[in-house]
Amino acid sequence: MALTIKVLANNVLSTVLTNNITAPLYMPATATPAKVAIVKAWRFTNTGTTPVKINAYFQKNVANTGGVFLTSAARRILPKDLVLAPGYSAVDDVDLTLGSGDGLFAVSDTATAVDYVVSGVERDA
Repeated sequence: MALTIKVLANNVLSTVLTNNITAPLYMPATATPAKVAIVKAWRFTNTGTTPVKINAYFQKNVANTGGVFLTSAARRILPKDLVLAPGYSAVDDVDLTLGSGDGLFAVSDTATAVDYVVSGVERDA
């Protein structure tokens, strides 16, 4: 069971978080070899010229619900409508454990304005 320190996910936040459709930003693998992870930090950076709002969620057992966001199962892990000023970043560095198939979701109210990086450790389940 090797422990791997890595960037778990990185991209630009979407403006769409749709019940029963949106896939997670990151989900430890469920296929062999299944993985578990500890998220050590999330970083969100507003690359735009106006303030943006972001929302982030944890959902247990995403893999068992079709691999999509469910409003009934998701739990907020950042303050609602967290505002990022232009050029500023928000860092959440409180550890979050993810079992195989758990998922992280996040959304911005402005298209292509928020870059994100999720870093942590991953190992075989």
